[in-house]
Amino acid sequence: NINMEEKEFEVPVPWGHIAVKSWGNENNQVVFLIHGTSDNAGSFDRLVPLLPNTFYYVAFDLPGHGKSSCLPENIPLHEMNYMLAIHLVFNFFNREKIIIIGHSWGGQMGMLYSQFYPERVLKLVIIEAVYFSPISLDYFKQCTTEYIDKAIELLGKAQANKPPVYTFEKAKNAIIHGRMYGKLKPEAAEPLLKRCLKSVGDDQYHITNDLRLKTKHCLFVEMEFCVELIKEHPVTCPLLIIVGKDSTPLLEYYKEFLKVLKNANNKCTTMEVEGNHDVHNNSPELVGPPINNFLTSSNL
Repeated sequence: NINMEEKEFEVPVPWGHIAVKSWGNENNQVVFLIHGTSDNAGSFDRLVPLLPNTFYYVAFDLPGHGKSSCLPENIPLHEMNYMLAIHLVFNFFNREKIIIIGHSWGGQMGMLYSQFYPERVLKLVIIEAVYFSPISLDYFKQCTTEYIDKAIELLGKAQANKPPVYTFEKAKNAIIHGRMYGKLKPEAAEPLLKRCLKSVGDDQYHITNDLRLKTKHCLFVEMEFCVELIKEHPVTCPLLIIVGKDSTPLLEYYKEFLKVLKNANNKCTTMEVEGNHDVHNNSPELVGPPINNFLTSSNL
């Protein structure tokens, strides 16, 4: 698949632009790749070459990540604004039918998008995600007030506008070790660094990620609500969920949810592979083959 043409361009949005990276022939069926929080489109650089070259792959930096514009300043971030950004990107390409591959937060977004716009999504792959992180009712107040406090603190820091300065090695270390779950391999960090470092002097860099990403307003809902929601708005397209064995036990945590999901959708497959939360980037050779089969299989 070495022969897939790579391109970089921008999609205009009302607050600036979304940076896009594509592979392959744009006349082919489009596959959108949505990265996780604090990553960027580089998250898929090592996976895409292992996928069939009969598709057109489009990865993009979510707002405030990589080379994309930040959402308007001075307000906290909300997940629905990200859904809106994703919808704008999808609409820009003007395709009736799309395939989505999402990692982590990007996978959660893909899942929700497939519920909102089921008529558009042909197939969905989610890696190291199942659904939005539900919280219990008795934790709702604490969770919300903590979010408000943290958001105010981050807005203050963002206004002070003194982002830390890193040498290349320090930035690389920050990205390798600054993960929520497990470490990144150095070779997996490289493509992310390419998109999120801004040179401010001789071997001096800022990491461009929006500071506000350290707390974003999630859809605070209970597991019971998630289960009812997937009953009411099932994901109807073929769906592949891949999780890493060395990560948090997602399949166990979402057992009830997955049961309902699979009841309504007999084209839903869950599988475990060796690896941690960033398995698609750390060990793309483990997730490439099952995604390959899933994308090319016509009997789904």
